[in-house]
Amino acid sequence: IDLDNLVAEMMATKPLNIRDDNYVNNMYAQIAADPNVRETFLAVHVSDLHLDHLYTEGTLANCDSYLCCRTEDGYPTKPGDIAAGKWGGYWCDTPQRTLESMLDFVKTEIKPDMFIWTGDNSAHNVWDNTVEEVTEYTVAITETIKTFFADA
Repeated sequence: IDLDNLVAEMMATKPLNIRDDNYVNNMYAQIAADPNVRETFLAVHVSDLHLDHLYTEGTLANCDSYLCCRTEDGYPTKPGDIAAGKWGGYWCDTPQRTLESMLDFVKTEIKPDMFIWTGDNSAHNVWDNTVEEVTEYTVAITETIKTFFADA
């Protein structure tokens, strides 16, 4: 595939107002130039929460697996090993307390008009995920969100 030709073909089929590939900037310029007051709302969107109910603080965070910070990964024993922190770790999925802290911050500090949650919920242990496990994570996140935003 010749990328230049492909892009040229795609651009040729776009409506004139977006052919210069500057559609969003042009739209915002139009909005800024409009003297009428626009109603706005504040929305927060979260996705890919990857909650991990087996996250264990202090376990090995830089293990040799696709997902770390679980008891099965062991604990740091040698120089260079990294312990899973209280709030999570780079090679780890999200602990429940981190999800709750984030939701508390969103509710009390950001105070959105709308909270949108989409996406990937379960931990990255894809080699043994089950339908039941994936469903359980979705239900757990739903219940946690409801706890924070039920009165909002």
